[in-house]
Amino acid sequence: MQWFSTFMFVILPSFVLLGLGAVLFRLLRKGKGESRSQGPCEKDQAGELATAISILNAKGPVEYCAYLASLVKKHLSEKYEIEARSMSTGEIISKLLHNLSNVDADYAGEILRMCEMVQFYGYKPSRSEIKHLYQLAQKLISSDREEDANAG
Repeated sequence: MQWFSTFMFVILPSFVLLGLGAVLFRLLRKGKGESRSQGPCEKDQAGELATAISILNAKGPVEYCAYLASLVKKHLSEKYEIEARSMSTGEIISKLLHNLSNVDADYAGEILRMCEMVQFYGYKPSRSEIKHLYQLAQKLISSDREEDANAG
């Protein structure tokens, strides 16, 4: 009977971890071949969005929204060359009103407003609202990728 518990709790998990490691190694190795087609900025942003999901799962919606808001502010800072990280949502929108495209203004405004409600006013977002915020962030970043591809 002791061999069964040893097998279940030591040997089997070791093989599972070894298999997962091999799969991850292949994916990373395969990703290096494709990395030439993606710019480093695109990979960083996709990785940062994935980090947002892990923060949501580990820490909850308040930290998720704080991270997502900082990610959007960082994105706007880089794209429009302003210091958006230290600005409020209203300041960002009013400062960039003439520079922001309608899509950027709508997406960024909605993300930042919802995140402020969650962070500072104790609003509890539903799962669909959290998913919607993530989708908006993806669209905001992907719209910039498409603009960069069309310009290049």
